Amino acid sequence: MKAEERLRLSQFEVDRAMDQVVRVNKDGRVVYANEAAAYSYGRTRDEMLDLSIWDISLNFPEEGWPELFDTTREMETLQLVTEAVHREGHTFPLEASINHMLFEGSEYLVIFGRDISERRLAEQQQKHLNEELLAINNELNDFAYVVSHDLKAPLRGISSLASWLSADYTDKLDEEGKTQLDLLLNRTKRMESLIESILQYSRVGRVRESREKVDLNGVVAGVIEMIGIPPNVKITVDDLPTVVGERTRLGQVFQNLIGNAVKFMDKPEGTVRVSCADEGGRWRFAVQDNGPGIDSRYFEQVFQIFQTLSSRDDIEGTGVGLTLVKKIVEMHGGKVWVESEVGHGSTFFFTLPKAG
Repeated sequence: MKAEERLRLSQFEVDRAMDQVVRVNKDGRVVYANEAAAYSYGRTRDEMLDLSIWDISLNFPEEGWPELFDTTREMETLQLVTEAVHREGHTFPLEASINHMLFEGSEYLVIFGRDISERRLAEQQQKHLNEELLAINNELNDFAYVVSHDLKAPLRGISSLASWLSADYTDKLDEEGKTQLDLLLNRTKRMESLIESILQYSRVGRVRESREKVDLNGVVAGVIEMIGIPPNVKITVDDLPTVVGERTRLGQVFQNLIGNAVKFMDKPEGTVRVSCADEGGRWRFAVQDNGPGIDSRYFEQVFQIFQTLSSRDDIEGTGVGLTLVKKIVEMHGGKVWVESEVGHGSTFFFTLPKAG
């Protein structure tokens, strides 16, 4: 193919390119515009040739035009977002790449542009939605905190009254009365535990600790000591890494996972193992037990708030612990899941990025 034919073919492609192409001379006059550029500015291609760069853009001051030529002469591409001017007077954002070129002995700037109005609108809508979501989350957290805090005072009164009745009148009650009084005391304690769990959940993400290097060996040792492991349960802990995160929150993760493994243990000789695997860019932790196991139908449900698989009168629980684990792990950039088989124990996995 002859050079002249290649030039004509190249010009044909530029004329019909999807992106805008405008060529401007050193005096700021438009000497070429393709179909996409003319359409964006609401003009014909011939009408574009009657314009200057200052007619179609608000971001190129006339007094600075010579300096722009000098700047682009020394660099490959100048990229910026300008406010382009439509024929009807309104402006639209234009993402532009500007190149200096020499053609037939004259200097030009070639502006490759793309109207990003839709993208900017989508970004503004996304920002607005994020602000609305943040406001809603803050309101929900504040609501949970205020309601839980206000419930504590009357509940303490009920608990004190129930304890007083139990201490002073147990010998005057029949078996049914004693059963009902014990039930009242237990339900009061459960309500106190539930309120405290809600408060803990609402604080995650709202009350932030400074992130630091956390040796998880020390964290898990402290958790085990605090839980108080019964003699029929043996806990083994592999060597754990140091991660970057909120120390208290990471402790809550292990406290809930190990605590659940111990609380729901149904074997005369229980085992719980805490381990960790290196997966390149992240750590994968596992808390494994030989307890009752979980049906696969409930793998998602166990991480939902207020969901428990056992009757609360059989095994005390609030249904918040695993939801708290999920929220903390995801706040640290990881994920959590469970693998289990009924009768053969459960393994709760969660990941944390190495970068923190």
